Amino acid sequence: MKDLENTLENLSLAAEHAVINDTKPDGVYSSIFTDRHDYKKEYVSTNSMETSAKWIIDSMREETFDFCRDDAKFKTINKKLNEYKQIKN
Repeated sequence: MKDLENTLENLSLAAEHAVINDTKPDGVYSSIFTDRHDYKKEYVSTNSMETSAKWIIDSMREETFDFCRDDAKFKTINKKLNEYKQIKN
């Protein structure tokens, strides 16, 4: 079963997370779990030399997404990711 609404919603969330991941600057952060965290992108391990945005763009080319490729929201997500595909801090 191909669920257009949920596919696009989750793809949008993944794209949002990818952009945040690709653009988050090094720095000191806090949260409800810790009062201080020194974040340095060089210490973050990934399984790709590409940006998260580029990885999702490549995944969106798979036939799994054929049923929603012509949808306006799919195209908007793809366009947004393309703005960040070269950024790797």
